[in-house]
Amino acid sequence: FEGKTINHILEQVKADYALIQVNHPTIFPPPIESRFCDGCYFDMVNEIDWNLVDLFEVHTSNINPNNNNNSILFYESNDGNIMSEKNLEKNYLSTAIKLWEQLLFRGHKLTAVSGSNSDGTELTDKDRTEKGWGSSATVIYATQLS
Repeated sequence: FEGKTINHILEQVKADYALIQVNHPTIFPPPIESRFCDGCYFDMVNEIDWNLVDLFEVHTSNINPNNNNNSILFYESNDGNIMSEKNLEKNYLSTAIKLWEQLLFRGHKLTAVSGSNSDGTELTDKDRTEKGWGSSATVIYATQLS
């Protein structure tokens, strides 16, 4: 892909009828939080042609009500406050929804989805299940059926 822009690559992919999804668009922003996940932050928000994107991940977390893991990881936020892992997830959810809404108001047609993955670090299905990976869901709120 040397010498090609992200939009050129996306145009080629769309020509093959593929769906394009942007994952974790606001997770682990620099300068402080990016140290927890190298390469996780999506830094092409202003470069990408959002008219080429179909799906937008607003929720990037596992959902596992049966998880008995009581440990809570703490991270330092950009403003120096300490946040728990749960607070981080909520923070990224709200910032992703805010960005998604801004893009919708600009006229981009993006379907909001959720996602969860293990990145292949767990050795067994049991390990993946206990962590809740792959358990997120995309839901739609409606006051009535159409």
